[in-house]
Amino acid sequence: MSNVHTANGIALQPTFIVDIVLPNGLKVRDVTVTGATALSGGCDVLIGMDIIGLGDLSITNYKGCTCMSFRIPSMHEVDYVKNLSFKLTPNIKAGQPGSNVTPKKKKRR
Repeated sequence: MSNVHTANGIALQPTFIVDIVLPNGLKVRDVTVTGATALSGGCDVLIGMDIIGLGDLSITNYKGCTCMSFRIPSMHEVDYVKNLSFKLTPNIKAGQPGSNVTPKKKKRR
């Protein structure tokens, strides 16, 4: 058992040592995991940085289609900014999906 700090406070949860098998058949052995009463969205498990840090994780949203890709072992650095082959001119309004800009409040007259 271990204490888990959540948005609702501290909860005592069961702890297990498991092997995690990824969809490509790769097995990560002897991972310490903590049980949870319920996960958002009906997920069975959350993969943390202890697993993600073993490889490369990429999330793209090309033409509005989100794709997540993960590989172990890491094969090379992926840096979307450093590897740009053209100048981006985004046309995204503040507050819309894909924008990291907070919309400005309209001034009252």
